[in-house]
Amino acid sequence: MPSTIHRAVVDISQQGRIYDFMRDGTLFRDLSAVVLAADGTNVVHVYAVDRQDGPWIGLDGPAHLDVYVRAADNTGYDKLTTITAPAMADGTHFEFAVPTDFVAYRNREARLGFRWAASGAMSISPDQLALQAPDAAYAGASPPDGSWAFVSVNITGLADRRVDWRCDDPSVALVVQGAAIRAFNLSGSTATTDDDQAVLIIGQRAGRATITARALANDALVKTCAVTVTGPIKSASGLADQVAADCSGIVVGISSAVANACNGDVAPVRELDRRAIPVVGNPEDLFRVTLSYKGTVPLGGNGALEYAKRCLYVALTGGGRFGTMPNTSGDPYANLLAGELSFDCAKVLNSDGDGAGAEALDASFSFFLRGGDTLCIGWALVNYTGSTYTLTAVPNGNFTCEFNLTVDEHYPPKD
Repeated sequence: MPSTIHRAVVDISQQGRIYDFMRDGTLFRDLSAVVLAADGTNVVHVYAVDRQDGPWIGLDGPAHLDVYVRAADNTGYDKLTTITAPAMADGTHFEFAVPTDFVAYRNREARLGFRWAASGAMSISPDQLALQAPDAAYAGASPPDGSWAFVSVNITGLADRRVDWRCDDPSVALVVQGAAIRAFNLSGSTATTDDDQAVLIIGQRAGRATITARALANDALVKTCAVTVTGPIKSASGLADQVAADCSGIVVGISSAVANACNGDVAPVRELDRRAIPVVGNPEDLFRVTLSYKGTVPLGGNGALEYAKRCLYVALTGGGRFGTMPNTSGDPYANLLAGELSFDCAKVLNSDGDGAGAEALDASFSFFLRGGDTLCIGWALVNYTGSTYTLTAVPNGNFTCEFNLTVDEHYPPKD
């Protein structure tokens, strides 16, 4: 007969909470660390109650005892064995003889998982998550909306509903459990944080990870949640900085060879160069910006009363407004340009006329952008004569103009 007997008490009213066999007054103590004998002479007696100060109650078998031992790297528990008892011994307790030789695990803490009769069922919700990673501006503070979510499980058929949660890549998705969730002070959270039925998942960096939930009372019950993290989400200041960075240092150019080769085209609009810059954020992010531009560029190549022009333009798609919109009064070149190229609005920057053939630009203008807009800058030949038209040739050489944008004000979405 085994010489080392360990006694424990399972409370079926408390999700299978396991107590020590000893009491403090009338109440059972919480089970302290179990250290298994190293000579393979271990037996575990498990008694059952339905309240912490209650008497023994009978349970129908079979019952199962899962034995775990603290991992060598101290990061969790490794399951060693499962023992089954078909019925209670003497009608008072289940008796589990542990056959494993624990000589290699001497002095390592053990953990017991108890289950009986039905093997239980478990579901997880959601089973897929799409999150964004917060940027550094949120370090040490509550994560922004969109970077976090709760994942929960529902276990039926088992009194012990404790769950072991793991993430295969914590650098992508962080799992936060229990009282630690409160430290993030997430507004509107109704998840229970004092047990492990729900956990907080926070995106950390772009990538993919798998969250695994395993029932401690039956390690055959396993559910997963696939997490995809993109990002990062920018703070208000971070978004403004990103918009300015993305829309600055933009250089568009035109060479005399390209410009003159397209001379005489009959098309209403012939694009010669275009840069398209997406504006980060969402449509609720409004930015008041100033766009400055500087460079030496060809003149329009026409006379003041003519009907074709070589145009350096700025345009928007996505709903933003400045300059001339299609099919409205205003600059006829910008109007035709916007209509033919499906811009929401356009503004032509270089002057009419032929003369010396080039001019120095150094100016700026202000307007509004929204997240999701696209800022377009380029060159195009615009001709609304409907027939061949010859512009004054561009002087030999290459011509460039640099654009830089500053965000004067960011109006973020309201919470």
